Amino acid sequence: MKTARTEVPVREHKSVVVLCHVALDERNGGGMRTLLSYLSQLPDAAIHSVHFGDTANSGRHGLPVVSYMQLARRRFPMSIRGYISSLRQLQASLPNDPHFVLFPNTKDDVQLCLAATCVSGRTCVWLMDDFISTMYPTAPVRRHAFRAVFRQMYRRAGRRIAISTPMAREYAVRYGKQSDLVLGKRWHKGEIRGEPVRTRPVTMTDPLRVVWVGKYLPYYHEPIATFGRVLRANPDLPVVLDLYGQEPPFDGVVVPGRLEYRGPFNDATILTTLRAYDTALLTYSFDTHTRGFMRLSFPGKLTDYVSAGLPVLTVSPRDISVCDDIQNRIIGPCVFSPTRASCSARSARC
Repeated sequence: MKTARTEVPVREHKSVVVLCHVALDERNGGGMRTLLSYLSQLPDAAIHSVHFGDTANSGRHGLPVVSYMQLARRRFPMSIRGYISSLRQLQASLPNDPHFVLFPNTKDDVQLCLAATCVSGRTCVWLMDDFISTMYPTAPVRRHAFRAVFRQMYRRAGRRIAISTPMAREYAVRYGKQSDLVLGKRWHKGEIRGEPVRTRPVTMTDPLRVVWVGKYLPYYHEPIATFGRVLRANPDLPVVLDLYGQEPPFDGVVVPGRLEYRGPFNDATILTTLRAYDTALLTYSFDTHTRGFMRLSFPGKLTDYVSAGLPVLTVSPRDISVCDDIQNRIIGPCVFSPTRASCSARSARC
């Protein structure tokens, strides 16, 4: 198999191989940023990103030693044999037996990650959402085939990491294997602000400042677009919304002076950025794919919002499991109906 590889000096210390369709880069969403934060705790490790080139390597990872290997996609089922060969070549080139971090999110990832479990027992599958349940919704034969491949990969992995407690519970029943870790992003207690964010009145000259952070994807778009339409239609509503992320929002979302894109954010200073606002916004779109794909996820942005001491306005389908935590912990108001989503801006004001 032909590969494209960027070489870096190899040092005599622990090697970690990350398998994903995208290169190891902070632009690739909250899940990858969480992974990078954990990898940063291995300062002496040499990290190797094996990917399919869906995003280019920009060098934005904050890690001291990273090399990249881009694989060519292969057709199932012969793909697995080809990926095994490539991973064995990489394994043989390293000074010690690497740990493989399996970060699947697509059908190609599943095949590559299964190949890794055939190469080494030092594997850890890291799951950020229930993507496998939404694959091939109109092709039952392919759907069952890839669910079987995923099941084999998941059970063969040496360790399993789930993004949320609901995912850990459901996957234990579905696949017969317990998760070894449920992810959580933690801040030092002294960094968490507990006092009320805003006590002064909301006025047109001092509007309620709402913030959203993340990679702008279709899963989050619908309520944000609705929020923008409300602001555009109600110029006397004293609410503004700022968006931060590595990618700008879709065309037509920005409302000058009311809903603005403020550019990328820095993980190291995210709490300082958030503390300039009064309320945070958490959104999920109401389409069928989002309801299935994100049902068991846990958004890292929610931890950031709470750590900054912000109340959180959630606009989401009710079956997104994180809504249970939001309601039980009284983190902020929730809007569960797409027909009521237009009330979100007014809810933020209240």
